[in-house]
Amino acid sequence: MEEIFPYCREWIYVNCWHKSPHECSAMWSLYGEGKNAVCIFTTEDKLESQVQKNQDIDKLIVKPVTYINHENAQFDSDPLTPFTAKSLPFTFEKEVRLIAYHSQKNIESKVKNDKPGVALSINSLSQFIDKLVVSPNSYSWFIDSVKKLCLERDLNVEVRKSSLCKKRFTDIFDVLENLNFT
Repeated sequence: MEEIFPYCREWIYVNCWHKSPHECSAMWSLYGEGKNAVCIFTTEDKLESQVQKNQDIDKLIVKPVTYINHENAQFDSDPLTPFTAKSLPFTFEKEVRLIAYHSQKNIESKVKNDKPGVALSINSLSQFIDKLVVSPNSYSWFIDSVKKLCLERDLNVEVRKSSLCKKRFTDIFDVLENLNFT
């Protein structure tokens, strides 16, 4: 396994997703750090059904990441397990991975892959995307641009600004001032 694993890494492609019904502040900090970022909401079923295979890829598998202690972890017989394992300190990521590869590729030939990745198409963006959430750090014009692009592409999905944009209360007086008593 130690000899063949580096060649598996050459030919197996991994696309990472955060599994949550809502956005995550930590994910914005790590992966949407730039001002103008977008979070795509979809489902595992849609990842499997809407991503297209091509001449480079004949297998697409969606698997949750297992968080392990690498010092004493033992892998099972599933050859994809090393591609779905991550260190315990990353459990907050709640990661799911789309693993793509070509089952007929002879990795034992030890041929180096000259491609940095593969492009995969989506059958239908409107069926793939549930909603788009724009970064809490984005400029005001950016959400308008995202909405306009969706309209131009006939993509009928909800586009909204991050819920993290709401005013944060710093003390009890802020809270009391903003309560609506009727």
